[in-house]
Amino acid sequence: WEQQLILAKKCAYLNHSNILQILDIGQHDSFWYIVYEFFEALTLSELFQNRPSLSIEQIVFIVTEVLKALNYAYSNFADPVEHQNIHPEQILLTKHGGIKLRGFSIQCPLPTKSPYRHPNNFSGIAQDMYGIGTLLLELSTLVADTPPKI
Repeated sequence: WEQQLILAKKCAYLNHSNILQILDIGQHDSFWYIVYEFFEALTLSELFQNRPSLSIEQIVFIVTEVLKALNYAYSNFADPVEHQNIHPEQILLTKHGGIKLRGFSIQCPLPTKSPYRHPNNFSGIAQDMYGIGTLLLELSTLVADTPPKI
């Protein structure tokens, strides 16, 4: 818990429109808690279950917004914050059309058989980029069959 608490406090400084914001970290009796911002959203996993047709522009938007969040976490602090757990459950599609990435504050490794886990067990940025690549591959299966008219 001590390491998780240190990470959560570090992540509380992540203030980006595409990152789920931590509002408070504290302790009540012997229980530690983290309070996150609240909004109506759908996870990317839930979207995949509905199998909607997506345009290439929508897919590029989703992936670009996740990459913006990662870039901010990597480049705005002396000690970069890596996610290491990119998969559809961690990506939220807000009611207003925004994208939020959650899961920075709790380091929970991907299961060994997860398609989002790097096959060579790389960690850090390499793991995050592998997860993004797998996400892009999965999103590409939702592209509408009809090409856009030019």
